[in-house]
Amino acid sequence: MSPRTEEQLIKHKAEKRKVITQAALKLFSEEGFQSTSISKIAKEAGVSKGLIYTYFESKEELLRFLILDTIDEMFGIAEVSLGINPTDESFEKMISDYFDWVQINRAFLQIYFGILMQPSVMKLFEKEIMAKAYNVFERMSVYFKNKGFEDPLSETRFFISILDGIYMNYIMDSENYPLAKAKSRILTMYLK
Repeated sequence: MSPRTEEQLIKHKAEKRKVITQAALKLFSEEGFQSTSISKIAKEAGVSKGLIYTYFESKEELLRFLILDTIDEMFGIAEVSLGINPTDESFEKMISDYFDWVQINRAFLQIYFGILMQPSVMKLFEKEIMAKAYNVFERMSVYFKNKGFEDPLSETRFFISILDGIYMNYIMDSENYPLAKAKSRILTMYLK
């Protein structure tokens, strides 16, 4: 067997990192961050503890990577959907894309909202999350300004709060929560 090429090594490392982060995500969402050990993550991922430490210095760093990587994905939806000059069509696309994303990433959202409720853990990510959110807030504010809202930034915060509330309720009762109706209601509220 010939040695791996650099491209193969990069792909292999990315695959191992994904296996580790998916195992951590599963355990963090099921057992909580504090109750999950590196040993449990290694067992769930089918790798050694040493391999985990090759990729992440600590459980906190693993959580940081998981949160920030997924936040990038989440905020990326808004940036791509809204574009530079948001329109009703791009707003509708963003809402649609977000609701699809929420259904796929339910386990991540359980962790994310759990972290929001733990100030000591949230402090690990607060600055990075707010820095990433700034661009999305700015684009949303442009949309709400174009829609004629007096205070576009406040409307953006209100809108984000509505989404957070919907997502929290969906996470708690995904079998019964009327996600499609919530999506329809948001579109009705803003696409006048």
